[in-house]
Amino acid sequence: MQKIDRVSADDHTALATDVGPAPMQVGAVVGLAGPEPSLEDLRERIGSALGAVPRFRQRLLQAPFGCGRPYWVDTEVEVDAHVTR
Repeated sequence: MQKIDRVSADDHTALATDVGPAPMQVGAVVGLAGPEPSLEDLRERIGSALGAVPRFRQRLLQAPFGCGRPYWVDTEVEVDAHVTR
């Protein structure tokens, strides 16, 4: 049986209070030295690197009412939808 990986109490508090007209958003900017890679090459490089950080390949699901905090589940990442230039 697989252990359920729930969000921490601190993370749950941040999620509950991160509302309103200016919610906190997390993103990333990648600066590369050298020749400019094609967008396809960039997506391939980032997609292959996702394995090094398991949390980047997960998303949160809400637990059913009364069953505790949200929990992390593995998911397939659509790199094309997230990597743009």
